[in-house]
Amino acid sequence: MQAIAEQLGVTKGNLYYYFSDKQDLLLQFHVFCVDISLNILSEERARAGSSADKLQAVLRRHILVLLEEGLGSVMVADLENAPAERLGAYISKRDEFEHGVRDLIQLGVEEGSFECPDPRIAGFAILGSINWIPRWYHADGELTPSQIADDMVTFFLAGLWTRGSDVLTTGEAPSLALRQPNS
Repeated sequence: MQAIAEQLGVTKGNLYYYFSDKQDLLLQFHVFCVDISLNILSEERARAGSSADKLQAVLRRHILVLLEEGLGSVMVADLENAPAERLGAYISKRDEFEHGVRDLIQLGVEEGSFECPDPRIAGFAILGSINWIPRWYHADGELTPSQIADDMVTFFLAGLWTRGSDVLTTGEAPSLALRQPNS
């Protein structure tokens, strides 16, 4: 808490006025982050376009929030020590986001864009991969957040795209070619 207070330029006592302990602070931060993702999901669902277009935008924006806004570094903090009674609201919101991603995958299957035997498993795999990005991402690395988001989303959609399809929502053939590090 002291390090956080110093980083914010406030006293440790000020933090304790708003947060009971470090776990409370981390939990509230997780809630804040999932609220951003839910807003992205809501905005993309409301716009015109195919479910593939919407899924692409949701995933890309979700990754960019984690990387560009620096939110991902705190999202890797484990909440296993948070009291169960305080986790309920966060878990509910996290599950709502996961269900929204799953629904977009299912709609893509129904539209004929995606082949996916189990949208639930696909959603877990995609979101699990995204949640792992902050563990290996470095702001001073060779790839920008935008490049990482584009490559990851292309990879995810290529795994869902109907076999034989030659067009992604961008109008390009699916490509798994990742950018090579600068030599």
